[in-house]
Amino acid sequence: MEFLPALTAGGAVFLLFLSIQTILAGPVGVDARLRQYGHAPDPRAVRSSDGATSKTIVTGHIDRALKRRGVGNRLALQLERADVHMTPSEFVMVTAVLVGGVAAVSLIILRNPAFGLIATAMAFYAPRFWLWRKRQKRLKTFNDQLADAIALLANSLRSGYSLPQALELLSRDARPPLAQEFSRVNREVNLGLSPTDAMANVLNRVPSDDLDLFITAINIQREVGGNLAEVLDAIADTIRDRIKLLGEVRVLTAQQSYAGYVVTLLPVVLAAAMFLISRSYMIVLFTTLIGWIMLSVASVGIIAGFFVMRKIVKIRV
Repeated sequence: MEFLPALTAGGAVFLLFLSIQTILAGPVGVDARLRQYGHAPDPRAVRSSDGATSKTIVTGHIDRALKRRGVGNRLALQLERADVHMTPSEFVMVTAVLVGGVAAVSLIILRNPAFGLIATAMAFYAPRFWLWRKRQKRLKTFNDQLADAIALLANSLRSGYSLPQALELLSRDARPPLAQEFSRVNREVNLGLSPTDAMANVLNRVPSDDLDLFITAINIQREVGGNLAEVLDAIADTIRDRIKLLGEVRVLTAQQSYAGYVVTLLPVVLAAAMFLISRSYMIVLFTTLIGWIMLSVASVGIIAGFFVMRKIVKIRV
């Protein structure tokens, strides 16, 4: 057991350097070069460990393990939606480095197994939480830009532009992430993909109800014809009204939402303050069986209460 902290620290350092080398290595191979020009990876198939994205033997084994367990497909899709330029194996390696580093620090420096267990669990979920936040932020930014982009597209069609020309103009004049997605649409169409499939790839990367409405209108117009500019104007007005209503709902529920954060953090802050004031009084919770049971029950109650309050104030528009 005396060698466990040293082995943990050594493994964390090894994974750190290995992950840095893997991330910094440039993509090679025809598939990887084509992917840079807009070819979206199939979310139903994890990136092949025999292809160009698997740059080391370790990442190849990790890719195969993720594929066997069905985790790599979902993780690749989440990375794609968050616009994080990493493979699933690289993300897993970064998570392993973070968990190993936190565990090593807890065991070697702090020498507190209880705190180490909690910190290690937080380190395990921190990259996932970061990925979720990045994905939600990108989706919100895309939805906020979509109404103006559709209006610009409608005006371009009235000016005599064709739909591909209007999409190219939109990719040049818009801001990221909307410009990035429609630039990929243009590149995919230029590489031979049908416009319908290119639009479906955008919807797969950006799961937005407003974007789904926009793509459905374009697909219907391609099948039956009609004045697409008028349809797009109506869609843009609908999206603006929806965003306005959603903003009003958020204002009305802001107090309850922040109350949920306060009620959740209050026991944690109070426990930390009591631990600093009277360490001998609070240490019983971390050194006895009944203390562990009380902490577990309290933690489950706090987390459950937080999600219940979030569910109450979350109103879909």
